[in-house]
Amino acid sequence: WLSKKLLKQDKMRYEDLWRKVMANKDSVACIDHLAGVMRMIGLDDQDYCRQQNRSKKRLRADWLPTQLRAEGTSITAPTLNPIFAELDRMDLQGRPDSKSLVTSCNQLYAQSAFALVLLAERVKNWAERTQGMFRVDSEGSEQENSFAVWRDIKDDPDLVAKVRWPVAKRHERAVEKLLRSYQNSPSKLLDLTRSCIIFENMTDLTNCLGIIITDENVRV
Repeated sequence: WLSKKLLKQDKMRYEDLWRKVMANKDSVACIDHLAGVMRMIGLDDQDYCRQQNRSKKRLRADWLPTQLRAEGTSITAPTLNPIFAELDRMDLQGRPDSKSLVTSCNQLYAQSAFALVLLAERVKNWAERTQGMFRVDSEGSEQENSFAVWRDIKDDPDLVAKVRWPVAKRHERAVEKLLRSYQNSPSKLLDLTRSCIIFENMTDLTNCLGIIITDENVRV
């Protein structure tokens, strides 16, 4: 009973917002488009996204198609011994091993420390190109939540300092999800590193999704 009471106002706000969205033909069209994109990518499949280790197999450059061979040979990983390049053998980046799922939360958190920094830069780029907004410190404001368009504040250090950037998921919450929802499988923890962009309308949101999908720096 108490939980329902606490969520009642949030539910009313959500339902009111949803009615407004569904009353707009352009918004409905964007939602249908988003649903189609999700099906196309496979995000509607609950088993699609898993944390996988990088493949340990090395590929010979002369086994690759010409274009992929050129791209592969241009990659110079700091940990790659030069002898592999001389032998036309190398690791190709972005080759997860579907048979080797991550089993360590410590591994995920170590990786998330780097991913958080890299993701922040990509999120800023996406927001700048799509009128995206970030939550900012609302101290001194009557509003509970305040948002600012990144394009408008990115060159102002004082305003940028007020942005409430997300942090890694708390360890306690990660353990809760592992035990309650993920059958104690760390490979299903996908949001230790996360971020959020807020939009005024569905059109900007849809445009941002398109930019993310075509961004060569990330894999959806």
